Amino acid sequence: MPASTHEVIRPLSDWLVRGIRFTFFPCDWSVFPVADWWEAFAGEAADRVVNQPKECRVLAQGKWQDGELSVRAQPVRVDVNWKAVSADGPPDPPEMCFLGEARNTIAVFSQAVASFLRSETLPPVSRLAFACDMALEAENDIEARKTLKQYLPTVDFDPEVDTEMLWRINRRRPSTCNVEGLQVNRLSIWRQETVRLESVILQLMAENTQRVDEEPKEAVYCVLSLDINTTPQHSTPFADDALPGLMQELENLGVEIALRGDIR
Repeated sequence: MPASTHEVIRPLSDWLVRGIRFTFFPCDWSVFPVADWWEAFAGEAADRVVNQPKECRVLAQGKWQDGELSVRAQPVRVDVNWKAVSADGPPDPPEMCFLGEARNTIAVFSQAVASFLRSETLPPVSRLAFACDMALEAENDIEARKTLKQYLPTVDFDPEVDTEMLWRINRRRPSTCNVEGLQVNRLSIWRQETVRLESVILQLMAENTQRVDEEPKEAVYCVLSLDINTTPQHSTPFADDALPGLMQELENLGVEIALRGDIR
């Protein structure tokens, strides 16, 4: 990770990850072995494979670790998504489902991606992307905006008064990898989010099913959505042995933002 004079605001382990994505852009389109890629990534066969030959789309999907893994090939790009799903029992809103704390979750995904990038079946690649959707829990709306203010010191807003906070920006940087002229988009979206959940508890008593309604629950989050990617101006294939290092750079840039906020 590049050295930074900005202090760490909160440890990475405070963030909770909803979903994480790795994307690669093949130089040429073909019929790709998506089901094999899913198996290479997860270590077992996918639960479901859907082919849409007219649209040139293939999806392989199944459970992996504590979430759901999908490999989706479509014209121009291939996305590897790992997202949280509701545990057994009454379903939670997607906004309240998490893979786990960010430090461990990113490390697990990063290790799998690095291994995948060394696959012999990977086609020539001209672009890479790393994306992550994560959240910090807050006591209430005002506290959430106060936390966002720490991460967005240059944005003029009053956490006590202003509401519906949303900040989106792309701060491009030159890549530090040995690829001439390569630029990296550092897109971050910051927002406050309030999730209201009407909770219903089902109690099974003997032969009767009794429904008990609780008071509505509310969860408040500071949400950070990251999309760190090499720019489309680079259209030639990366060297195969450069891919793991490039992907690590993208991940490091994303982690830097989560640690230190909206910095140049």
